Amino acid sequence: MWQRPERKTLEGNWVRLEILDKDLHSEDLWEMAIGKPNEKNDIFQYMLYGPFSSKNEFQEWLEKQMNMIDRYVYAVYSKRMRKYVGVYSILNIDEKYGRAELGGIWYGKEAQKTEINTEASFVLLKYLFESLQYRRVEWKCDNDNMASKNAAIRLGFTDEGLFRKHMIVKGKNRDTAWYSIIDSDWNNVKNNFTGYLLR
Repeated sequence: MWQRPERKTLEGNWVRLEILDKDLHSEDLWEMAIGKPNEKNDIFQYMLYGPFSSKNEFQEWLEKQMNMIDRYVYAVYSKRMRKYVGVYSILNIDEKYGRAELGGIWYGKEAQKTEINTEASFVLLKYLFESLQYRRVEWKCDNDNMASKNAAIRLGFTDEGLFRKHMIVKGKNRDTAWYSIIDSDWNNVKNNFTGYLLR
């Protein structure tokens, strides 16, 4: 049996991941979730939830995430931007086989395509593989979500194929693209992360 992750803050050079707290994180995260006026907001296009029609609805969602017992939901703090910029989760944790999934990831527009997701992913992968000695970490996304698929490959995940008609999301079929990193991959993946983050 493998240990479950602890409910604790994880720190990198550029980001800090804090267990989600509605009272501490909702203001910044709401600002990220709604975006700027006249800005196309497609953050939640491929997510199981969102977009949110009101701040109250968003806070109810945050509270629901906080109370989930099958995952660890983090607010991602950018030290450069000096605010919370998105959400990242460890889910589908299987301590019997040393396996977990990284998912439920979203960021405000200004945090996308920056160092933030790269280091947040590195911090969580390092924690799972090195502190908890997990054997496998998965990444899954809608097959139409090219940004997420490209991120998976860039972060060092291996494409494991397509689960056709895997889910129905917001009334539409979802074929799910499946990726993984296993423990024997980690040293090479870690070196790629380190090279990128030190540039």
